[in-house]
Amino acid sequence: MNDIKVYKINDYEWWASKLNIEETLDFYLKEYNLDEDDNPIENIKECDIDKEGMWWLTEDIEDLEKLGDNDEIVSYKIVHGRRIRKPEPGNLIRRSREVYKYITFREAIEKNGEYEEPFRIASTDW
Repeated sequence: MNDIKVYKINDYEWWASKLNIEETLDFYLKEYNLDEDDNPIENIKECDIDKEGMWWLTEDIEDLEKLGDNDEIVSYKIVHGRRIRKPEPGNLIRRSREVYKYITFREAIEKNGEYEEPFRIASTDW
């Protein structure tokens, strides 16, 4: 598990991979029949899998009870005097009658199980 990295490939996809950034990008470009002009390596960011994360569908009774009738329990931070949503592990949100919990990428990798090829672990699509 220590050799798995998560790369933010673009503004809407994160990929988990045992490969380095160049090899992961090559895999991604071949998968979608793109070239590097479509997704330059300079735009890719390696994520901290213990601090950054994603929303994961949860049916855990404790999570559902914690959220109750609320639509979300999400952390916020103040940036330049503005309140901005900053999800942290354990936050909860309801979308289309389903409840999602914000978990770290490490947790998501563990839940996904073993794999060999890079895979899309998260996207902005609900």
